[in-house]
Amino acid sequence: MFMKLVTAAFLITPCLAWSQTEYTVREGDTLLKIADRSLGSTDKKDPRRYEYAKNLVKLNPKLKNPNALVPGQTILLPGDAPSMKEAAVKETAPANEKVGSLKPVAAAAAVIAAKPEPHVAAPAAPAAPLPAPSPSAEVKPEAAAKEAPEKKEEHAKEAHSAEAAHHNFIFVQPRYQSVKLTSEDEANHTEATMKSNSSVGFDLQYGKIINERWHLLFQAGLTSTRFGEIEDGAGTNVGHKSETLKSFGVGVAYEATPSLHVDLMALYTEQSFLLPEATLGEYRLEAIAFPGVELNISWDIYSGARNIVGLSVIGEYLGNATKDGVEYKSALEPYGALYWKSNLGADRVNYKVTLTYKHGHQETSVNKKKEDVGTVGVGFYF
Repeated sequence: MFMKLVTAAFLITPCLAWSQTEYTVREGDTLLKIADRSLGSTDKKDPRRYEYAKNLVKLNPKLKNPNALVPGQTILLPGDAPSMKEAAVKETAPANEKVGSLKPVAAAAAVIAAKPEPHVAAPAAPAAPLPAPSPSAEVKPEAAAKEAPEKKEEHAKEAHSAEAAHHNFIFVQPRYQSVKLTSEDEANHTEATMKSNSSVGFDLQYGKIINERWHLLFQAGLTSTRFGEIEDGAGTNVGHKSETLKSFGVGVAYEATPSLHVDLMALYTEQSFLLPEATLGEYRLEAIAFPGVELNISWDIYSGARNIVGLSVIGEYLGNATKDGVEYKSALEPYGALYWKSNLGADRVNYKVTLTYKHGHQETSVNKKKEDVGTVGVGFYF
């Protein structure tokens, strides 16, 4: 009877030995890689690999971080991993002896005898370590591990973009202009034209945030222009040829969409007029102040990670004015602008390059004025 028990123990022991196999972690191993080798599968979408990895976690509760295995540590494998068992035997069996030729007891003994002592090698830093889950935590697919930092990066970019779009700012812009001023005297059937020799300006704007869509705007501008002689005006004279114009405004800016912006400003602005004198051939240059309103609709045609390109349609309404017996009638003057600006975020200084063209008409009680103005401005947001 005793001999039968011994014989049964020898026959059952190899089976029990295979129910849970010890495995020494290699460099670069992950739970999913071990699962693939155990199952003999190369399909990354095989649902069995995730189930196997869950079983590994349950079978090895002492693992501090199942997703960052340390080379040299020993873990237990589930008993239903035939391919891993074969790999373990092949790695530990003598090179000159076939695994198939070993008897069950001898094969188990060979595995135990040949198994290297556990040693801890210098851990290789994982390419993208994941947070340590609890022992009962579910192991997630590698794709999810890769998507996590990408989603964080996308959220960071969105937050950075929102911060860049909504903050208080100061905008400073020097500009250069080309001005053509024409006076048509219908009573005497004469016309006089002057062009600028130089015209420079400076704009200052402050934006105060109200909420994510609205800003308060305050702006001021100064323009100094020196004109040349009256063209084709033999026998014509002008009293002085230089003007300095001022403008002030207060208004609101509204972000209708991330790419569509609307500004509405109440203005106090000065305009240049070339007025005929009582003496034929004599003219004077006059600066006249007007109350007005300006509507600016801007559309970002292209909005990239670092640059924005867009266009603006601007309408400026000027009210009536009277000075020295001359009446200046109200007028609506259109503008068009193209702009290119940087999109580096609120923590950086951003620039804006603007090309503007204006073709204005305005009547007075003594003549009609035409004005063509081309402007190049380079501004900076602080």
